Amino acid sequence: MIRYTIRQLEYFQAVVETGSATSAARVCHVSQAALSAGINQLETAMKVQLFSRQKARKLVLTSAGQAFAETVQDVLRNLQDLQDSARAFDKDLSGTLKLGCFQTLSPLLLPSLATHFASEHPNVHLSFLEGSPQQLEAELHRGHCEAIILYKEHITQELDCYPLRKHSIYLALHEDHPLAELDQVPLNKLIDEPYILLDQEPVSTHILKRLQENGITYSPRLTSRSIDTVRSFVARGLGFTIIGVRPHGDMSSEGRPIVFKELYEAFAPSEIVLCTLPGSIHSRRVEAAIESLQRLQEDFEF
Repeated sequence: MIRYTIRQLEYFQAVVETGSATSAARVCHVSQAALSAGINQLETAMKVQLFSRQKARKLVLTSAGQAFAETVQDVLRNLQDLQDSARAFDKDLSGTLKLGCFQTLSPLLLPSLATHFASEHPNVHLSFLEGSPQQLEAELHRGHCEAIILYKEHITQELDCYPLRKHSIYLALHEDHPLAELDQVPLNKLIDEPYILLDQEPVSTHILKRLQENGITYSPRLTSRSIDTVRSFVARGLGFTIIGVRPHGDMSSEGRPIVFKELYEAFAPSEIVLCTLPGSIHSRRVEAAIESLQRLQEDFEF
């Protein structure tokens, strides 16, 4: 006989995600006393201590609690899917969809996805996590998101991948640069040109490696972790860059024009994919996200 409730599991998961009973109670819209009582009842039902109580009412997972946490996320997700399935006759999705997205892609991918879901699936609450590929893979394995969106060549672990689209790698130049008049720019024309590096891993390593394979070794003139800043440097004539995301209108954030040339010589088109844990069963929300992102390719003009 099951002696714990779904609500108690939700209290437990909220504490794990927020890191404190106070924040968890706020998320669950209950008093802290009610949440603490629910956690105590869950521990009694499971006959194991899930948290160690420390000063300032801080709750820290025990080793048993850590193992329990790995299961609870899936249990709650399956319960949500069960609820969704019961409403499937009217094709109405509900619940929360948590997606991770590589931070340089998110400004161009996520607004289209959010717009589509607001129109087609108004009862789905979208939650986004942005970061580096390594951060996204870690969060996926921790169960903090259901799927992640990134470049296929940046994946370091075994994941199930669903292709969304391919796009070119670009050389970005100042509008008055002599090479801007060429239809295609050979890489050897860039040897003596000042280079501006987008200092984000694994992007920077990938680009520098490709340049070195073509006999070009650079010590960047300028670096920045911001893609907008790099484009603004280029638009001011401070050097060139190699970049995967092309802004609409070919303008910098300051409103200055940039000339983009596709690079075919050393850089094959990059593939954007949505990834889930290997062998995992997708929620209907994830399937809807894959379908939407594949269908909305015309919005991704970069």
